[in-house]
Amino acid sequence: DTMTWTFNGQPWQSNGWLFAVLMWALMTAGGFAAYAIVKPIAVVLIGLSLRWTSLQYGASRTGAAAAMFAGPLIVIVFILERPQLATFVFTPLVLGLGRRAMGFGRLQWKWAALTAGAFALWANLHSGALFGVLLLASAALGLLLHERWWAGERPFPRTLEAGVLVAASGLATLLTPYGFELWRYSNHVRDVSSAYASEWWPPWRQDSTVAALTLGLIGAVVLGTLWLRLWRRLDLFVPVV
Repeated sequence: DTMTWTFNGQPWQSNGWLFAVLMWALMTAGGFAAYAIVKPIAVVLIGLSLRWTSLQYGASRTGAAAAMFAGPLIVIVFILERPQLATFVFTPLVLGLGRRAMGFGRLQWKWAALTAGAFALWANLHSGALFGVLLLASAALGLLLHERWWAGERPFPRTLEAGVLVAASGLATLLTPYGFELWRYSNHVRDVSSAYASEWWPPWRQDSTVAALTLGLIGAVVLGTLWLRLWRRLDLFVPVV
């Protein structure tokens, strides 16, 4: 996670200060026995988040259950006592909240407020929330395209509502001790560390095993979108791409 790396002579900013405080409190209260429950709790929360969001997007109960069990398995090697756990939980969660906020009608302000609140909490737990804003924007764009092309909805009012939702979520990420510096610093660290951190490299710069795994996963996503005919569901197709 390159946002936690330090460089000589460069400022350093925690990418998950609140997560660190919570882990300290947990260790102080219960020691290693309490610390040991973080991983299983994370697995449960990731699964529940995926299941709930799948249902919001119209999945069957069987499909939602499959997502609940398969999702944690995909990231199991990355489930560590680190701030990235928050991103694994919140990434599907904010998509589900955003879906409830937008729906297929007028903007639901209660759900929009919950979406923005989730982003504020997420940004303090892990700066992966910045990626979440872009993902929410793609989901909103997909929903707008789907409504315009398949349902014939008028684009302007919905576009304005989608913009309000995404803007409110983006502004919510500023509610951290760092404010806008959270965005500026993450971009700085990405630029600096991309030359040294192999996980930021494109597949053609990876070793053959990692490159094959990466390209295989991309290929599986492409084939999956074709098999499921997701182009008929632009609200799903756009964020997946």
